[in-house]
Amino acid sequence: NLEYTTILQVTVEDQIPIKAKLFLDSLSAQYIHYTLQSEFDINQNTLNYIDRQLDEVTQILNRFEQELEDYKLNKDILDLSREEQRYFQELVKYDNDRRKYELMLGSLADLEDYVLNVGEEKLLPPSLYLLEGDDFQRQTLKELYNMQMQRNRMLFEAKEEIESVQQLDEVIRLTKGNLLLYIRNTRTALNQKIEDVEGQIRDYEGLIRNVPRTQRDILNIERKVQVNEKLYLFLLEKRANTVIARAGIIPQTKVIEKARSLGVVRPDKLKILYGFIVGGLMVSFVIVFVRVMFYDRIENADQLKEVTHLPVFGEIIASEKAEENYVVVDSDPKAAITESFRTVRTNLEYLPET
Repeated sequence: NLEYTTILQVTVEDQIPIKAKLFLDSLSAQYIHYTLQSEFDINQNTLNYIDRQLDEVTQILNRFEQELEDYKLNKDILDLSREEQRYFQELVKYDNDRRKYELMLGSLADLEDYVLNVGEEKLLPPSLYLLEGDDFQRQTLKELYNMQMQRNRMLFEAKEEIESVQQLDEVIRLTKGNLLLYIRNTRTALNQKIEDVEGQIRDYEGLIRNVPRTQRDILNIERKVQVNEKLYLFLLEKRANTVIARAGIIPQTKVIEKARSLGVVRPDKLKILYGFIVGGLMVSFVIVFVRVMFYDRIENADQLKEVTHLPVFGEIIASEKAEENYVVVDSDPKAAITESFRTVRTNLEYLPET
């Protein structure tokens, strides 16, 4: 990332510039597709969850409607009295509240199962798990999802044993614990509300018991029909909102600048030149060091003159021929050692007389 920004800069080196450019463009497109696909997966999971609920409610609603129709045909009943209708409306209201609370409990159970068993195959939670108006739950679940996504991205480049991954795992564990505690508290509150609503239902059912048995049976059937109709409409509305939200999904990231070639970066000619210069100097220093440390004998007359004040008239070279024949001057007049003896003799002839 560029410093103090959320911009990610990606570079790659390759012998073929077009190949490297194509790789970076494909990588950017695939990354954007991945983030966009995650949003689509969340939306699709929500639609699947709503569709399953709609199928269940539709079956229940059809059964109660058929039961009501058959009952009216058998009993020849058309309408109820105004007072009975008022009791009925209140009972429907409280029964509807109870059904909503029970649906919330089911959503909490599914959410708790998601938090406890979240994994690669179950990373994306349906948004219908969230209770309406519960900002804390929504924010916490969003943070948990983001941290899980961050952990997956980190595991592409590192192992689970590194400290940063372990720290993130600890934060995820604490967030899960807080969310589970909040779910349990919310479940307790919903159970209390259900108990209160059931008390109200029992009160109105006591009032309705005074209604003739035939009319009371109709009230019970119609109440069940209306409760399921409201739940059906609620799920349809949620499904429509989810479909509309799908059309507005956009990628969270975008490419600021497409890949481009910066020219030749390898090999670095100047760096290679400096490397050879430094290498040559080091080899020279090694040669000088070895010569000074290990080659400390006198090899010629000039070196002998430097270390002594005595007169030097010449030098006799080493020769294998001298080892074979001590009178090498006679045996090989043209040899190098013979020339050495001649030089010494000539120098002695020029000595001043004392």
